Amino acid sequence: MTVPTTPDNPPDSDHPAAAMLRALVVYLGLMRRVMQPYFQRFGISGAQWLVLSALYHAQQEGTADGITQGDLSNRLIIRPPSVTGVIDRLARQHLVRRRPTSQDRRVKRVSLTRQGRQVVERILVHHDAKIRSLAAGITVAEQTQAIHLLERLNAHLQTLAVQEESAGTATRDDLDID
Repeated sequence: MTVPTTPDNPPDSDHPAAAMLRALVVYLGLMRRVMQPYFQRFGISGAQWLVLSALYHAQQEGTADGITQGDLSNRLIIRPPSVTGVIDRLARQHLVRRRPTSQDRRVKRVSLTRQGRQVVERILVHHDAKIRSLAAGITVAEQTQAIHLLERLNAHLQTLAVQEESAGTATRDDLDID
């Protein structure tokens, strides 16, 4: 039996949930379009910035010897193979260093090189202003409201992801953002 569509029950493609997801996808695509040339000026990509920034913050937290690729993957919610590819490119640019751990030589610790730290610090000089410009289309109060709503959605999605993983229908590979 098909449920008739009404203003209170729009077709799935017109449902607010679908419209919200489309709006988020469009926002992320446009954000990538704005940020890509910004990061290119520093010789890196957006994905490389995520890794460099995470390593920089890890250093600020006191992990001067770096973090494992697995920890980096978890921090960024990116599949381990994707992180490995980004780290490979950053290592070729001499922005990160990869070393085996003393406990298990298969596990690699990644840290910023001096050159990598300099790139991050050059970006950070302008980064706050750039980030604020991305959200300038809405008021600070609306930005705060958006944060609250997105945090609620993230908590819900985290619950769904755990349920899917425990049911065996999702894998870590499904959580890639590349």
